[in-house]
Amino acid sequence: PKMIWQFGEQGYDISIDFPCRVCNKPILWHYLQENSRKRLYDVYKAIINLRKNHDVFTGDDFTYSLNQAVKTLKLNNPNMNAVVLANFDVDNKDKQMAFQHQGWWYEYFSGDSINVTGNYNFTLGPGEYRLYTDTKLSMPSILNTVNINDYEMANWEVEIYPNPSANILNVDIKGCENQKIKYTIINSSGKIIKQENKFMKEMTLNIEDLKQGNYYLILEQNNNIISKEFIKL
Repeated sequence: PKMIWQFGEQGYDISIDFPCRVCNKPILWHYLQENSRKRLYDVYKAIINLRKNHDVFTGDDFTYSLNQAVKTLKLNNPNMNAVVLANFDVDNKDKQMAFQHQGWWYEYFSGDSINVTGNYNFTLGPGEYRLYTDTKLSMPSILNTVNINDYEMANWEVEIYPNPSANILNVDIKGCENQKIKYTIINSSGKIIKQENKFMKEMTLNIEDLKQGNYYLILEQNNNIISKEFIKL
């Protein structure tokens, strides 16, 4: 259980039997360019850092409850205590949690804090998990991905030209705020080819290194998003 199959923290897509069970497997470095895989990688890294730097996560003083949809784990150490709870259901679930002691507890991934004065009531969304410690830790750096339902279609006027194009793509944006815009180029399979944050109302992108085919240019600012299709000759 302590082993992760090669790059499993990023969702390795190649069978353990290819080309044979004990053969060297290709390392898919491009996974770090895909937002959801990069976020999962960051989460694993943050959890491993907890185990490496705090004795409470490798000790043998713990209790757990695994017989309900919301499963809990309490870890104890003279220097720090921790509480983990996770909702394994597909619906929202309520959970009343008894912490080891009263006082302030700090959520590791979000940096939020709660003041525990008795049993604490939680409502966890499907798949949601929390990790609290009674010592405030530095919040880990984890890529934040926004649910597609949280996006709004931007009402910008966006013109890209020439289209089709073999070398350059001019982008003219009207109606957006003078803040950074993230642009992403993805291919027809949804793979991220290029991605960058830039201050821009208009710009020229070099697409000479792209293979011939159909692509999408996605522009994001906060939760505003718009996409345009173009063809690389």
